[in-house]
Amino acid sequence: MRSEPNQSHSALEAVHAIRLFGAGALLLLLGAAMGLNAWPAHRIFAAAGKFSVGQLYDLLRGYGLIFLVLFWGSRPTARMQWAALVPAPIVTWSLWQALDEKNHFFQLGQSGFPNISEILNLITSGLALPAACVLLLRLASRPTQLSDRSFESRLKLLTCLVLLFTIVPEAALTLTATLHPMTFDLYAMRWDHAAGLGFTPAIIDVADAIPGARQLLLSAYSMTPLGFAAVALRHLRGRPQHVPDAVLTWVVLTSCALLAYNFFPITGPKYVFGSDGYAAALARHGQAAIELIKVASFPRNGMPSMHFGWMLASAVLWWQSGAPRWSRILFAVLASLTAVSTLYVGEHYVVDLIVAVPFVLAALALSSTSVPWTYKPRVYAVLTGFGAWVVWVIALRTFMPWLAENGWACWMMIAVTASAVYFQAKCLATFRSAALPADQEVTSVGLTGDSFGRKLGAMFFASGMAALVYQVLFAKRLALVFGSTATATFTVLATFLGGMAIGSLIGSRIAQRAKRPLQVYAYVELLIAVYCLATPLLFDSIQTAYVAAATGQPPGAPILLLFRVALGAAVLLVPTVLMGATLPLLTQVMSGQKDPIGAQVAWLYFVNTAGAATGALCTSYFIIPLVGVRSTTLVAAVLNMLVALGALELAKKAIPVAATAAVEHSSFRPATRRAVIAALVSLGVTGVLSLGLEVVYVHMLSIVAGNSVYAFGLMLATFLIGLAIGGEGARRLLLNAQNDRVQLLAWSLTGFAIAIALSVWWWNEIPEYFGSFANYPVATQFAAREAIRGLVCALLMIPPTVFIGSAYAFSMDLITSRGDGKAVAMLGVGASLNTLGNISGVLIFGFVLLPLLGGLVTTRIVALGALSTAIAVFAIAAPRIRRRDLGLAGGALAIIAASFAVRLDYESLSSGSNVYFYPQKWGTVIDHAESIDGGLTTVVRTSAGGSQFKTLLTNGKFQGNDSWKGEMQAQLGFALASLLHQDARDRALVIGYGTGVTSRAFHEAGFRQLDIAELSRDMVRMADAHFATVNNRVSSAPGVNLHITDGRNLLLLTPDKQRYDVVSIEITSIWFAGAASLYNNEFYSLVRSRMSERGVLQQWVQLHHLEPLDILSIVASLRSEFRYVSLYVMGGQGILIATNDPSRKDPVRGAIEKLEGTLGLEPLKVVLNRPIAELQLERMLDSDGIDRFISGVGGDGRIWWSTDDNLSLEYSTPKGNVNSAELSYVTNLQLLSRYKQK
Repeated sequence: MRSEPNQSHSALEAVHAIRLFGAGALLLLLGAAMGLNAWPAHRIFAAAGKFSVGQLYDLLRGYGLIFLVLFWGSRPTARMQWAALVPAPIVTWSLWQALDEKNHFFQLGQSGFPNISEILNLITSGLALPAACVLLLRLASRPTQLSDRSFESRLKLLTCLVLLFTIVPEAALTLTATLHPMTFDLYAMRWDHAAGLGFTPAIIDVADAIPGARQLLLSAYSMTPLGFAAVALRHLRGRPQHVPDAVLTWVVLTSCALLAYNFFPITGPKYVFGSDGYAAALARHGQAAIELIKVASFPRNGMPSMHFGWMLASAVLWWQSGAPRWSRILFAVLASLTAVSTLYVGEHYVVDLIVAVPFVLAALALSSTSVPWTYKPRVYAVLTGFGAWVVWVIALRTFMPWLAENGWACWMMIAVTASAVYFQAKCLATFRSAALPADQEVTSVGLTGDSFGRKLGAMFFASGMAALVYQVLFAKRLALVFGSTATATFTVLATFLGGMAIGSLIGSRIAQRAKRPLQVYAYVELLIAVYCLATPLLFDSIQTAYVAAATGQPPGAPILLLFRVALGAAVLLVPTVLMGATLPLLTQVMSGQKDPIGAQVAWLYFVNTAGAATGALCTSYFIIPLVGVRSTTLVAAVLNMLVALGALELAKKAIPVAATAAVEHSSFRPATRRAVIAALVSLGVTGVLSLGLEVVYVHMLSIVAGNSVYAFGLMLATFLIGLAIGGEGARRLLLNAQNDRVQLLAWSLTGFAIAIALSVWWWNEIPEYFGSFANYPVATQFAAREAIRGLVCALLMIPPTVFIGSAYAFSMDLITSRGDGKAVAMLGVGASLNTLGNISGVLIFGFVLLPLLGGLVTTRIVALGALSTAIAVFAIAAPRIRRRDLGLAGGALAIIAASFAVRLDYESLSSGSNVYFYPQKWGTVIDHAESIDGGLTTVVRTSAGGSQFKTLLTNGKFQGNDSWKGEMQAQLGFALASLLHQDARDRALVIGYGTGVTSRAFHEAGFRQLDIAELSRDMVRMADAHFATVNNRVSSAPGVNLHITDGRNLLLLTPDKQRYDVVSIEITSIWFAGAASLYNNEFYSLVRSRMSERGVLQQWVQLHHLEPLDILSIVASLRSEFRYVSLYVMGGQGILIATNDPSRKDPVRGAIEKLEGTLGLEPLKVVLNRPIAELQLERMLDSDGIDRFISGVGGDGRIWWSTDDNLSLEYSTPKGNVNSAELSYVTNLQLLSRYKQK
C-alpha cells in the first residue's frame, strides 16, 4: 500500500543523500586534481568544446534512456507529451541522415538482419532529445497549482541528482584502477571453478546461439541505472513509511561498494584476457595459479557486482513499494537477466554475484532511516550483510589455495551466505511495524544545527588549525636549537603538552568565575597571536643562551636535558597554557545550550581536532613551502586574531552566564561516582596509549610509507582526522539519552584494541603494495603518489584513532555529568589528566618500549593496554556485565592472541618500495635494529655477479656496502676528494657514519683527532658488527670521538677555539625529514665559523632523481658562504668541495703526495685501482665552473639559497623521487657539463 511520504522525512533523506554524494564528489574532484582519477563529466566538457552531431548522438546514446524514464515517469501533461512526441520523428530522421554514413544503421550483418541495437539506439536518441528539452523547460518554470509545488520541487531535485549521478561513475572507477595495480581475478576465477560454477563460457555459447538473446542480455546490462530512476519516480508519488528512499539507497549502496572494491579488487575476465577471447580463456585457465596479477588500468569493480546489485536493490524497493504484481515480476526478471548479462559481457565472476546479495540487503537496511537504530533487526541486517562480505574477503584472500582443493567448502560458503540472506530478509520484513511515526522521525543533531554553535565551531576550527601550525613551527625551530635527536624532539613535545595540561586546569578555574567567558576566550586568542608573533626573536634568544651554557659539553650530557627543558619551557609555556585554556572557556560558553555538556565537549573536540588536521596538511603541503617559516607564523597569528575578533563580536550578543550556569537535562541520567572514576582512569590510560600509539605508528609508517617531511605531515593529519571522526560520532550517540555511556566507553576501548590488533596484518602488505606500482602507467606524479601514501597512512591510523576520539568524548561526558555544578572544573581535570598521560606515553614508548621490544611487539602492548582498560571500566562502573560484553572482550582477546603469530618480513620492509614506488631487491636480511632515531636499520647479504657482499640500509634506503668494486669507491671518494685539497692533519669532523669507510679513511690519513656525529646508535653498532673488514671499527679507535647526535647540533656546541681542518658530510638522503637542514645557508655559515682558515668542506650531493633547480639551490647555498666550490663525480655520486682558502681551491700537490705516502691508506687504495693523483680528473666543475653554473641561470643568486626560513630543499627534494634515476642522472650531468671549462 502506498502513502504520501512525510515531507520532513523525505527532506531529511534528501539532505543525507546530497551530503553523502557531495562528499564523494568532492573527494573525486580532489583526486582528479592530484591525478588519481578522471575529472567528473570530463567527456561532456570535452565534447562541448568541439560540438558535433556525432558527439551529441554519443551523449544521447549514453543518457537517452534516463531522460526518457524521467520524462515519462514524471506525470507529464498531455501538452508536454505532444511536445515531446511530435518532434521525435524529425529528430530521428535528422540523426539518421547525419550519421548513417558512419554508423550504417540499416546495413545487413552476417546474420542477414540489420543491427537491431543500433536502430534502437537511434530511435531512443530521437525520442530522448525532445523529451529532455521539454523536461528541462518544465523544471525551469514555476508550478501554477499549489498542490504541484511539492511534487515539482522533488522532481527537480531528483532530476538534478540523477544527472549528477551519471557524471561521477567513470571518475570513481578510474580511481579504483589507479589505487590497485594488482587484482584478485585469478582468485575469483579459481573459486568459480572449485565450486563448479565456472559456466560463463556455456552462457556465452547458448546466448550466441539463440537469435535475439545477445541483444536482450546487452539491453538488460545497460538498463541497470533505469531501475533506480523508475523506483525514485514512483517514490515521488508516495511510498510506505518503512521503505528507504531510492536516491538515498543508490548513494549509500554505491558508496559502500566503492569502498568494498578496494579490499578485493577485481576487474573482470574481459579485461584480464581480452574482450574477444575471455570465454575460451576462462575454460582454459580453470587451474591457473592463484596469484595476484597486474592488469591494465581498467576499473576494479568486481566484488560485489553493482550492476546486478543496483537492479536487485531496485527490485526489492519496487516490491516493497506496493507496485502491481506484473511490474514486480518484471523487475525480478530484469534482476535475473542482469545477473546473467554481467557474466555474458565478461565484467564479473559468479562469486561477485553471490556476495552482492547480502551486501545489497545490508545497504537497504542501512538506508532505512525511518527505522531507528535501537530496533535490533535493523542492526542485525546491516551487520550480517556487511559481515558476510568481510568473511568472503578474508576467506578468498587467505584460504583460496585450500578452497581450490576442497570444492565442498565453497558450497558451505554458499549455504552460509544463503542462510544469512534469509535472516536478513526476515529482518527487513519486520521494518513495516518498526518505522517511526512521522512526528518522531526527524531528530535533532545538536549543535551543528544551531547558529551560535556553528559560529563557535568555526572559530575553534580555526584556532585548532593555528595551534597545529605553531606546534609544527616550534618543533622545527627548536630542532635547530636543541638538535633533532629523539631525546630533544620528545623533550619539546613533552614541554608543549605540559603547558596544555596546566592551561586546562587554569582555564577551567577562570571559566567558572568569568561572567563573560566568550570575551575572555577572545582575549586568550589575541594573547596567543601577539606572543607567537614574538617567538622568532625568542627562539634566537634561547639559542644564544643554550650555546653559551652548553658549549663544550658532550651532546649526550645529562645537564643538557635540563637546559632543554628549562629553555623550551621559557618559550613554550605561555602559548601552550593559553591554548590549553581555550577548551574549558568555550565549554562554559556553551553550558547554557540545550545539549548535555558531554555532547558540547565532543563537538568542540571534533571541530578543533579537524582544524588541527587541516593545519597539518596545509602546513606541510602549502603554507611553509610557499611563504616560509616566519611568514607561516604570521599566517597562524592572523588566524588567532580573526578568531579573537569573531569572538568579541559574538560576545556582544551573548547573554552573560553565571559562574556555574548550566542547563539541566532531565532526560540524561547523572553519572555515578564509580562511572566518574572509570572515566578518569580511561582518560589517563588512553592518554598514555594514544601518544604511545602515535610514536609507534609514526615509527612503523616511516619505514613502510616514507620519512619525508610530507610523509610525517600525512601521518599527523590522519591521526587527527581519526580523533575528529571519533569525537563527532560520540557526540551523535550522546544525544540519545537511552545509550549507556559506560558501555559505549568500554566498547570504544575494546574497538581500539581490535583495530590495533588487526593492523598487525597490514605491515608486511604495505611494501608489496607500493612495489606493485612498478611499471604501472598511472600514479607517476608527485601529487598522486602522495595521495596514495596518505591513503596508506589513513588505513593504519584512522581506525584506532576513531575509537580513541570516541573514548575521550564518552569519558568527558561521564566526568562532566554529575549534576553538581562542577562540570567545567572536572573538564579541566580530565583534560589535564589525559595530557599528562600523553607525556607519559611519549616517554615510556619512545625511550623504553620501542627501542627494547620493537614496533610490532609494542603495538600488541598498546592493544592489550586498551583491552585491559575496557575491562577495568566494566569492572569499576558497569552495574552488570552482559553476555555480549564478555563476547566482545573475548573476541578482542582472540584477535590479539592471533596477532602474535604474525612476524615482520624484514626483507619486504627493507625493500624501500615507498621511496620510488618499485621494490629494490637488496637480498637476505641478516640483522636488524629498530629505534626512534634510526628507524629500521638492516644489514642485507646480496649476491651479484658470482660474489657476495653486505649492504647497510635505513628504512630501505641505501647507506653503503662492502663491495670493493662497487659503492666502496664512492664511500672512499668522500674522504679522498677533500684530502686532495687539504694537507693539514689536525682535526676532522665526519657527519654521518654509514658503513664507516669514510671515517676510517680520515683516521688512516693521520688526523690527530677525528670527531664522528651520527644520529642513530643502531647505524654505528650495525656498521661495526658487519662491516669491520672495511671500517676497522674506527668508531672506537684511539683519537676518535663518537657523538650520537646530529652534526649541526655538535657544531653548534663546539667551542670556537676548536677548529676543523676538514668537515665531511656523508648524508645519503637529502629528502629525509630534517636532513636538508645540512644544506641550508645557515648551516654553511655555522660550518665556516667552526673551520680553520685553511679548512675544507666536503659534502655529498645527489645527482639522480633531483631536479636541476635543487642542485642549483644546493650549490648556490654553499657558494654563499664559501668562495671556492668544486664538483667531483666519483662512483656515480656527486661530491662538493668548498673552501675559502685560495691555495686550496684546486688539488694541492703536497696533499696528493701526502696521501700517496700514507701507509695506513694502502689497504683502501686497492679499491681505487689507480693512482690517487688521477682522482683530480674526476672534478667536473672547478670554482669558476660553479660560478658560471650559478650565474648562467640569471638573476640574483640569493633567490636560489635554501635557508632555515624558506626550507626550499626540504620541501622540493622529495618531489624528485618520482623522476627516473637513470634519466635524471644523465640529464643533470649533461646540464652541469655545459659549464665545464673547455
